[in-house]
Amino acid sequence: MAIKVEHKTGLLLSPQQLTKNSSVLQKLQITKAGLDVKQKVSDLDIREINQSFADLPKNIREVLPHFNVFYSESRRQQIKKRYKTGRAGLPFAEFYEAALLREL
Repeated sequence: MAIKVEHKTGLLLSPQQLTKNSSVLQKLQITKAGLDVKQKVSDLDIREINQSFADLPKNIREVLPHFNVFYSESRRQQIKKRYKTGRAGLPFAEFYEAALLREL
């Protein structure tokens, strides 16, 4: 008896990772073969977005990489620079959250 194998690809949103240095959006790949279901999560890069999500509009594909680890760290470093030059009386955690929300 032949087993039908299905592959599905989607975006995994992890908003709790927004204030941490990790990916907020990841690629979720689900493979179903009979009763066996396997899930694989991987970080998004430009190549992966263009390959797996080519049917999305171009402006959305251009924004998606801004939620990976590299851009998260870059955004954090920029906010840290602004913190050092500005409001030293405010704790960094509070400043970071407010600045991150303004930027997004």
